[in-house]
Formats: sequence, C-alpha cells, structure tokens
Amino acid sequence: MTPRSGRRGLAALVALCMLALAVVAAVEIVAAWAGHDPWVIPRQRWLDELRTRSWDDPWVRVVFGAAGVIGLTLFLTQLWPRRPAALAVQAEANGQGPVELRVAGQQPPDEAVRVEADIERRALESRLAKAAHTVDGVRKARTKVRRRDVVVEVDTRRKYSALEGYVRERVADDLAHVHLQRPLALRVRVRRV
Repeated sequence: MTPRSGRRGLAALVALCMLALAVVAAVEIVAAWAGHDPWVIPRQRWLDELRTRSWDDPWVRVVFGAAGVIGLTLFLTQLWPRRPAALAVQAEANGQGPVELRVAGQQPPDEAVRVEADIERRALESRLAKAAHTVDGVRKARTKVRRRDVVVEVDTRRKYSALEGYVRERVADDLAHVHLQRPLALRVRVRRV
C-alpha cells in the first residue's frame, strides 16, 4: 500500500464513521421528537453507567488511549510529504530574462511583467515517458516525478548495455526543454523482460 492509498483509505474510513454517526444521530433525534424510546443508543443506561465510572477506570483509559492513537495516526498521515501536483516552470524566454507581456497598441511597460507558470506532474510524467519510449529498444516506459527527482523505468527485450545511457540522454534533453525552476535529479532503471 502506498502512502497515498493509505491516506485515501483512512479518509474513507473516517468519512464512513462520520456518516454512520450522523445517521444514528438523525434516527435518535427523530425518535426523541416523536416521543419514542431510543432505537439505537440506550442513552439513559449509558449515562447512568458513565456517572459511576471514574477517570482512572481501565475502560476509560482504553477508550481515551484508542482515541489518542487514532487522532495521532490521522495527524501524522497528513504530515507525510506528498508528490507535487504541479512543478513551477521558469518564467524566462530562451534564457533571455523575464517574459514581457505586451498588449497591441500599448507602450511596453517600464518593468517586465513576471509570469508564473507550472506544469502538471502527470503531464510531465507522460511527456517524459513518451520521450523514453522513442529510444530504440524500449518496449515500455514509465516515469514518476517526485519532489527532488524523476525515476524512469523502461522495459526491453534486448541485451543492450548502452540503453540506460540513451534513455537518460533523451529524457534529460526533454526535461531541459521544460525549464523547471528547480532541477530534478534523473534516475533510469532498465529491466529486461
């Protein structure tokens, strides 16, 4: 299970628990409003039971301990670093400085207008996988763009020792054309299938 699917699973579990609690609360409110006895939660019995328990009771400690562990787990999963959804692209035109925006019929501004642009991670992954796939001998190419690096995995049927270098060169060239603000390290893995 990846950290991302783990977070989704926890989020789904919390959402289902909250939905169940909301349904139970709605049923109990309607029952109380209609003058019926509780349907799901025996409120009076639970209230009497809780009044007799002290803070140092083992069951109280277990319940609060479990709640603390669940809360801490949810908190820590949110601190887990995620892959970026988009990566910032340099706002320069061919390395000549900031891009200037000009409107037809207007004088150029005194200062260049700063343009902020980014590329979606999935689009970059797709672009780099296509670049790797163009290398002769590559049967399948997959890429993962993470915070600090790009991992390219290629499958081949050939015994081709220089394939890794060719893939690295092609993907690095394509990555250079994107002009990312923060350069990414490139790792290539070749697997013979």
